[in-house]
Amino acid sequence: MRKEITGESCFGEYLNDGRRTIAELYWEYDRLLDFGFEKDLIYTQYILDESMNGGSRSFPIFCYRSKRTNLGSLWLISGTHGEEPAGPEAIAAEIETLGRLGKTIPIVIIPLCNPSGRFRDWRYENEYRDDSKGTSMTDAEHWLLQTGQPLPRREKAVCIGAEAITKYVLEGCFVFPPIVAIDFHEDTGLPESYVYSQSLSGENDPGAKLMVELMRQSGMEIQMEGETNVGEKVHNGIISAVNDGSITELMTAPRVFYKGQILDKPFARSAYVVETPVYGVALPKRVETHRRIIRSLEEIWKLA
Repeated sequence: MRKEITGESCFGEYLNDGRRTIAELYWEYDRLLDFGFEKDLIYTQYILDESMNGGSRSFPIFCYRSKRTNLGSLWLISGTHGEEPAGPEAIAAEIETLGRLGKTIPIVIIPLCNPSGRFRDWRYENEYRDDSKGTSMTDAEHWLLQTGQPLPRREKAVCIGAEAITKYVLEGCFVFPPIVAIDFHEDTGLPESYVYSQSLSGENDPGAKLMVELMRQSGMEIQMEGETNVGEKVHNGIISAVNDGSITELMTAPRVFYKGQILDKPFARSAYVVETPVYGVALPKRVETHRRIIRSLEEIWKLA
């Protein structure tokens, strides 16, 4: 039974697969404050809402972080694409696990990077599904260097939200130097799961191997070999050596273009993107797969 959350109407919110409302998610995320986490507002999205006589609806994007700074940290990011609900749901369901783990490991969590997309079941903030028009909330190419050139890959951010989130992450790397970073995603184009490893050891990274095994234990079908729908090669359930302009690549980049110059920065030794299928697998099973990974974070941390 859904909790009643004062102050938010669920009118128009996509809830057809049994996902929580955004208000319920934030109610769960805020429980991290009871474990000593602090909360930052990164950015606020706005969309027009016809039910409000031409007014707009606001969607804040928050970060929850440990108080201890200047220590090697574990970063968790989720909810970049609105039609990929499993990651944000899993984080909400494992608040106790994360809260306890935060007592011993500094943790930074951005649990819902695109709440307006989730609200409408749009992939992007500004577009339903068309990737030639949609802009990702975690595109980081304006910070990442061109190969062999002292220039960024893109002159400016693809959207204001991406500028805000990626700047927060980039500057946060100096305050909470990343050791491990995990970005929870799903895939609407494939019926099977796989893991991206942006780690120094690529497909041989022990954390990536553990995640593939955890997915298997959850009963999820794994794409062990072959190619993804965009031609990326999969080996043993893992994709490595991908320069995709993502926030995960940003976290593993040792150098970036910042304020008109190249800047050395702290970078994650191990970084992963978890992918589960959206279609053909019920949401509870997908959520349980992501939850199993969250419950294994201490082991993943030790492997790094």
